[in-house]
Amino acid sequence: LSVHENDSADNTVGELSKLDFSKFDGAVVTSIKLGTPKFGRVKEAERVKLLAAARNATLDQAPELLDKSDRFISIESDISYNPKDYASLIRKSEAFDVLSGCCLFENEFYDKWGTREKEGDSWYYGRIGKGTEDKWATYSCFCVYTAEPFQRGLRFSGFWNGGFDCDVAIACFELRSLGYGKIALDFNTLCHQM
Repeated sequence: LSVHENDSADNTVGELSKLDFSKFDGAVVTSIKLGTPKFGRVKEAERVKLLAAARNATLDQAPELLDKSDRFISIESDISYNPKDYASLIRKSEAFDVLSGCCLFENEFYDKWGTREKEGDSWYYGRIGKGTEDKWATYSCFCVYTAEPFQRGLRFSGFWNGGFDCDVAIACFELRSLGYGKIALDFNTLCHQM
């Protein structure tokens, strides 16, 4: 388990300090103050730069955990989900390079910027499907990745082809360029943005 927290304004640090991580086969938990600004749900270069840096921190602070993993899971902190449903998603992910569940906010599809239907799309228009569907990119706040390309140095980035874009979508673009093209979203496995 690798947890990276920065600049929380609530009781996240206190809650993390109360948790028992001894059941994990290795755990690294960091909490730092960077002075980063608070962003809403905006499409902004500085926001994705900071999100990518935080996701990369979870990988870079625990290389020994990443190196012994077949897969890794990236989870947004502000979602609620059923652990049994997502345990099934993790098992199902063995057939994919990237597999996410489906995140909802107020009964609408949430991750419209990080999800892409086909190459060249810049946004997902929120159709909620059924079952597992191939996507050009996905994240949806709980995403399982094959670890090998990240073990070899792949990292999240907010910049692609001379401009900024959603960091998790870019990770899928990079994975595709490396031959990891089995990317899908499971609409039957739901989480909720809080």
